[in-house]
Amino acid sequence: MCYVRTPDSGGVFVGLDDVRSSDLATWLFEHDIVCLQESHLWPDQELSLPYPDTHRCVARSRPVVSMRQPGGGVLVFVRSTVTFDVRAGLSGPDLIVLDLVPILLVVAYVAPAGSPWLAATPLPPVARFCEIVTLRAAMDRPLLVVGDLNGRIGTSSPSTQWPRVSSDCTSNARGSALLDLCTSSGLAILNGSTFDASTMPGSFTSFQPRGSAVVDYAFASASLLPLLSRAWLWV
Repeated sequence: MCYVRTPDSGGVFVGLDDVRSSDLATWLFEHDIVCLQESHLWPDQELSLPYPDTHRCVARSRPVVSMRQPGGGVLVFVRSTVTFDVRAGLSGPDLIVLDLVPILLVVAYVAPAGSPWLAATPLPPVARFCEIVTLRAAMDRPLLVVGDLNGRIGTSSPSTQWPRVSSDCTSNARGSALLDLCTSSGLAILNGSTFDASTMPGSFTSFQPRGSAVVDYAFASASLLPLLSRAWLWV
């Protein structure tokens, strides 16, 4: 499984414009599950994406009425041999919930504070995200969450059992809310975690003119940790 943020300009089409010759696309589709952030697609535009027939595509884009040009959005490619169900009642714009029995996978993009998208949604995206994660974590099922959450947690961890080393030592209000969510839901933060005895710090995931930060995360139920390795999940 891999998680990738698409280019800031052009969205998912920039990364997949020529699957046959793109080294990135070739690498992506070596994985059983590919999670892409900020796909910047119009609704149903994923039907015209040039991806190989080895995978199926699930997308949740923002509605046309909410924007003048496409923004946000999440996209997941799942290998055709992998059995899964889309939890349609829980999924929505910028949020996909997949049932990969026995694992529940949540893929999310949570717009940053100040985004015009926040005014177009009846429920703040961060509240919606936290609600879905809380509900799913309450089930007796392993939970894996990946997404661009636009919060900075710094080097904090929800438990002393899972110490972390991060390239980003800064935290903010949304990061604190995400940390509280992980603590209450029993989720470990995989970025920079030493659950696999690694000493590598969690890498920056966002590179902007004003500096770099960690705003993309992977959270996992404690029951999943013995099954994970760097070879299984690219964070």
